[in-house]
Amino acid sequence: MSVSATGDDGMQYNLDVNGVITDVFGLEKKRNDLAIQIENGTKYGFALRFRVDHGALSSTKGDWTLRPAAAGIASSYTVGVKAKGSGSNIVFLFEFTQPTDFKPIHLMAATPTNKSNYTRCNTDGKPAETLGNGFGSSEKHYANDGPTYSALHAKDSQVSDLAHAEMMITGTSPAVCMFRIKSGPKPR
Repeated sequence: MSVSATGDDGMQYNLDVNGVITDVFGLEKKRNDLAIQIENGTKYGFALRFRVDHGALSSTKGDWTLRPAAAGIASSYTVGVKAKGSGSNIVFLFEFTQPTDFKPIHLMAATPTNKSNYTRCNTDGKPAETLGNGFGSSEKHYANDGPTYSALHAKDSQVSDLAHAEMMITGTSPAVCMFRIKSGPKPR
């Protein structure tokens, strides 16, 4: 795994996209497979729930309860989805486990056939019972859009400057989605 300080928050994150693909799929990678690397670079812990909407779960690596970052290195969890037929799609729900006022985060990553890979994220999301239904009118962010940032929202709907989400997905096949929770306000 290749790690590097990002500069904006001083944490070390995995930057090795090809390494994520190899770790998840080995030599058995196919078109429209999807690897998701989730990293937590904050002082907050959170638990993940996910559902594969299209495709088949192939692997998970790490602890689904992402602990706060330690010694300058982000904690991580990796999920692999093997495409079935026309692509793959997975939805995640992040629930903060340490006392915070943050609302749950909803994330989707998809590799549709003959279309651009995309992600969707909602940080002003619905309660935890709505796994996969918490996207509302959130936009699709396509691979060629580059990294996208979302501010986290407090339970009183105020935007928080304490942490933000960063996500990107590659336009390659198989695809890699990198999703990070970072300290500090959302970049402008």
